[in-house]
Amino acid sequence: MKGVILAGGSGSRLSPSTNSVNKHLLTVYDKPIIYYPLSVLMLEGITKILIITTKGDKSRFNKLLGDGSSLGISIKYKEQTNPNGVVEFDSNKNAISIEEKPNSPKSDFAVTFLFIYDNKVINIAKKLHFSKRGELEITDVNNIYLENNQLKVQLLRRGFTWINAGTHEALFEAGTFTKKYLLHDRPYLVKNNKVPDFLDCNQTSSFNDSLKKIVEWYV
Repeated sequence: MKGVILAGGSGSRLSPSTNSVNKHLLTVYDKPIIYYPLSVLMLEGITKILIITTKGDKSRFNKLLGDGSSLGISIKYKEQTNPNGVVEFDSNKNAISIEEKPNSPKSDFAVTFLFIYDNKVINIAKKLHFSKRGELEITDVNNIYLENNQLKVQLLRRGFTWINAGTHEALFEAGTFTKKYLLHDRPYLVKNNKVPDFLDCNQTSSFNDSLKKIVEWYV
């Protein structure tokens, strides 16, 4: 299995902070935002990861993460941008529509952008057409699966927290939540999470201080 992290976009709602820095390089408490989805993939044992970002930000992500070898994974980079979407459900909680940042959302359910695809996604992506924004949209991929009755959406149950760190207020809220509930509750995380075999946390001396932050929640 391979992982993809979408780290593009202009982050205009976080201006002026994002005028010179990619939103995903801003920090939530003590870690860049990119560390959070990266740690999710690593904890699932995914070792081949593609980061999709803007042309001007590839070098910045590469400077932060490199090729991933220090973490026992492989990281590559591609250029592209994609915003978030909203999903609409029927009465049985089956997804019936997905829209890309609609002006008038049909529901309060935001797409948190954690997707698992089969190999068919490769051919689907190759047949996509550019949207009115001039982009290839991940939502169009999901809608094709929806049209073929092959899309399953998992609602985040009680106990999960998702914060859209797309505004200054939300970014502050995310940092406060992380400090209070994640950094001060490591025994709980140890109990409920396992570090994948390819990460030997007894050998963290080989990691630099920045990269160790990716796994320190869980050890």
